[in-house]
Amino acid sequence: VHTPHGKVLTRIGFNVYPEGKLKSLEPANPTAVPTPIGDIYAYDVTAVGIHADTNSLNYDELGHVRSLKTSTDAIDIRDPEGHGFFFMPELVISPMNPERTETKPLEIEFLPEGIRINQRADYFFSYDQYAFRIKPFTHIYSTGCDDCSSCGASDTCHA
Repeated sequence: VHTPHGKVLTRIGFNVYPEGKLKSLEPANPTAVPTPIGDIYAYDVTAVGIHADTNSLNYDELGHVRSLKTSTDAIDIRDPEGHGFFFMPELVISPMNPERTETKPLEIEFLPEGIRINQRADYFFSYDQYAFRIKPFTHIYSTGCDDCSSCGASDTCHA
């Protein structure tokens, strides 16, 4: 799909505004997206569906990134005094198998005056009062299995 920042391979699908401009899409792979706070890899590792009404990469009518979900990046936020906030994707118990964990993506909304992060509770951070650093984030996965020979996650697994 052609986007304001280039072609993006998609899965599940995409959605458009009534006039035909791109509204949202679900990237097939972690995809670097320029945002007001730096490049963030948009990707929802848990995305499932048969329609494209809800996607992890959303645009406004002018083609600016309105919001995204990331399963691979964390955000380090600092106020002028150096006090920090750190937001990252979260490992949660799988609803399908309580012996496994899965990644709950970090959700970021880009507003004209700052960002809002919706993880556990809403947090708002203005562009002019905070410094933002995007960091790659890798979880140490616990699969709950005991057959390492059949698993492709041997480098990150601690079963």
